Amino acid sequence: MDKTSFIRLLSLIEDHPVFRNESQHQQAPVIVQLGAALDRLGHDGNGACIARSKELWGYGHGTLVNFTKRVIIAIRDRLHMYVRWPTRAERQRISAEFESKGFPGCVGLIDGTLVKLSQRPCNDGETYFDRKHNYSLNVQVVCDHRRKILFLYGGVPGSCQDITALKRSKLWKYIDAEGGSAVFASNEYLLGDSGYAPLHHLVPAFKGGADDRDKQDFNQCLSHARVVNEHCIGVLKSRWFSLKGIRTQLKKPGGQQMLGDKQASWWYAKHER
Repeated sequence: MDKTSFIRLLSLIEDHPVFRNESQHQQAPVIVQLGAALDRLGHDGNGACIARSKELWGYGHGTLVNFTKRVIIAIRDRLHMYVRWPTRAERQRISAEFESKGFPGCVGLIDGTLVKLSQRPCNDGETYFDRKHNYSLNVQVVCDHRRKILFLYGGVPGSCQDITALKRSKLWKYIDAEGGSAVFASNEYLLGDSGYAPLHHLVPAFKGGADDRDKQDFNQCLSHARVVNEHCIGVLKSRWFSLKGIRTQLKKPGGQQMLGDKQASWWYAKHER
């Protein structure tokens, strides 16, 4: 993150009440807390270990953890300013872009990605064991043609298929609803891969090796359009290495929601400019 983006993010969160306490022990300056948190979130493996952060920042384990939690909470509470569903007029402009690729009415691309956990969760750990033989979370991401995140849902165990994860999100009741709504006009839809099922407002690729030429051509066209979403997720994970392996353990029910908030904070960073 460059200096301009850092200062902008600092100005966005520094007045958040999480950085104020009523005790006589004053918190560290917000600029320090933000710097320490971003440093932790920008590394994976040994680079993300708390011992390195302690040596670099000169604070104890618990203090650094509190810095990170506060920053995540502050960013999460501002997230709606940056990650939001497009208005009807905005969806029409997005649709016009996808029409040039052969998909009139498409207002976004959906895909799932796995965020690896460094340790097996204490509760129902087996449900987090994914097809790649890692413990992980399934995160659903919807973006537009510019790779701008429109919707995010995380915290689902990595063993869940994409369609199952989508069913648990707030988007499900709109994407599977017949007719129009505040989220989709009657002719609007998302494009997804074959891991999703055909729905009123979701058009997936045909499953398996499509058995006729028309289906093959459709899948190829859809694949070319969907590469934007793959790039979106790839760029994000390249920028925020901690998404390649979260060094924490889920020890109690609901812990995955905090990690969902953490992922949401990282998504913000893609749009800080």
